[in-house]
Amino acid sequence: MDLALRYTAAAEAQGLRILALKGVSIAEQLYGGFQNRPMADVDLLVVDTRRFVDATDQARSLGLIEVGASDHALVFKEPSSGVILELHVSLTSCPGLFSVDHEALWENRVAVASTAMFRLGDADLLVHLALHTAFQHALAANAYHYQDFVRAFETLNPSLNPVLARAREWGALPALGLMVLASEKRAGDSSVLAGLKAKVG
Repeated sequence: MDLALRYTAAAEAQGLRILALKGVSIAEQLYGGFQNRPMADVDLLVVDTRRFVDATDQARSLGLIEVGASDHALVFKEPSSGVILELHVSLTSCPGLFSVDHEALWENRVAVASTAMFRLGDADLLVHLALHTAFQHALAANAYHYQDFVRAFETLNPSLNPVLARAREWGALPALGLMVLASEKRAGDSSVLAGLKAKVG
């Protein structure tokens, strides 16, 4: 968490807009503390796609070393702490496959609980969690992926229509439907999932 805060502050000082993703963005609000939500790494989205090189240079200026890459993220490691930071240029692999408007993500952002960072808005967050597990991991994910999704619905209690609208807009409705079905099997009875399942069809 410390690295996420330091990097975000440094990036924003350079005029870069950063959004926290996945575990680091919800641990406090959904689990009552970062110590209760294990994370293999810290994931941040660089909203300003055209300035992604600047964002990676900022990581290097903090002493982080590039240790990996994919089509949607560069992976850095902080030698002193061993913490892994993933800087994302898009929400998922295969950039462009889903119609995600980064400017809209920024406009819909909300504060990460107890920090100076921002995360995806509630509807964007839920659809991204579905995409990350159903598309990125083909549902072969650990229990926290599913717990995040269910807890987000139960804690944030969003109106379902904006969630469905965002899924349709992004072309992610199949992923959302698959995530609901997979989560239902793991979570058992959930009135929230049942309601979403009925709307997804």
